[in-house]
Amino acid sequence: MAESKFSALKLRVLTGIILICIVVTAWYIGTYALLALVCFISIVGQMEFCNLFMDKDKRKERYTAVSLGLLYILLAYFYQESIQHIAFIFLFLLLALFSMVNFSQEKALGNMKNTSIIFISFFYVPVIFSLILSFTPFQQLMIACIPIASDTAAYFTGVLFGKHRIWPAVSPKKSIEGSFAGLIAAILVVVYFGMTYNIVDTQSLTILILMGIFLGVFTQLGDFFESALKRTANIKDSGNILPGHGGILDRTDSLIFTIASFEICHTLIKQFN
Repeated sequence: MAESKFSALKLRVLTGIILICIVVTAWYIGTYALLALVCFISIVGQMEFCNLFMDKDKRKERYTAVSLGLLYILLAYFYQESIQHIAFIFLFLLLALFSMVNFSQEKALGNMKNTSIIFISFFYVPVIFSLILSFTPFQQLMIACIPIASDTAAYFTGVLFGKHRIWPAVSPKKSIEGSFAGLIAAILVVVYFGMTYNIVDTQSLTILILMGIFLGVFTQLGDFFESALKRTANIKDSGNILPGHGGILDRTDSLIFTIASFEICHTLIKQFN
C-alpha cells in the first residue's frame, strides 16, 4: 500500500516537472509557442468540460465547441480588441443556429441543453485563456505563480495543521487553516511582483494587498468550482491526459479563475489610476 502511494507520488512529481518545463519553455520563447500552448490547453480543456455533461455519442457537438473555441483564441490573438466583440456576437449567433439544427419538439430540450454546455465551456476555457495572451510576460509569470504558491501553501498547512473543514460538501479535505495559508501566499506573490516589476502600474502596498486578497480568493474558488463540476458529473478527474494529475481542467481550475480575476483588477486599476 505504502509502495503504491509512493509510486503514485513519483508519477505525479515527474508529470509536474515535465509540465513546468513545457510551460516555462513556451513562456520564454513567447509569441507563437505560447499561443500553441494556450490553443492546446483550450482544445483539451473544452473537450473535457463537454465530456462531463454531454452524452458520449454527441461527437458533433464536442467538435463544434472546440472549433469555435479555437477560432475565438486565434481571432483574439491576431486581431485583439478590435474584433473581440464582433467575435462574441458572431459565435453567439452560430450557437443559436446550432441549437435549431434538425429541430423537432422531441429534440428541442436536448439541443438547448447541449448548446448551453457549449456556451458555458466556450466562456470557461477559451475566452478566459485567450486573455493571458494579452498580458505582459511578467504578468503571465505572476498569474502562473499564484495558483502554485496558493495550492502548495494550502496543502502543506492543511496536512500539518488543518482541523476545520471549509466546504465539506464540495471538497471534504480542504481546511480553513490551509485556505488562509493559501491566501497569504497569493498576497505575497502579488506584492512581490507588484513591487519588483510594477505589473499593474502601481506600487501602492495597499492596492497590491487588496489585489492579492481578490486574486487569492478567486484562485481558491476556481478549485472549488471544478470540484463542484466533478461532483455534479460524479467523476474523480476531468480527464486522464496528465498521469498522476488527471485532466487539463484538474490542473488549470485555479489558473482559470486567477486569469479572470486579474483581468478585472488590471482593468479597474487602469481606469482609476
